[in-house]
Amino acid sequence: MAAQYNLPPQADSSLDLLKAKIVAQVVKMRPRFDVNHLGVTALHLGYSVATLNRRHFRLIPGLSIVQL
Repeated sequence: MAAQYNLPPQADSSLDLLKAKIVAQVVKMRPRFDVNHLGVTALHLGYSVATLNRRHFRLIPGLSIVQL
């Protein structure tokens, strides 16, 4: 069964769609929109995220995290 997401009407780009899907999964566990936005943008662009606290980004699947 495919997952269904309530996407905002402005979710027309691939970045918006990816962000909406991941935020929908993560927000139930830990609502941290700014961290999610940063992490999903990095994932979309193929970048790693460097952080002092890996826990902020651990719920974003496929994101490369560099511990400082």
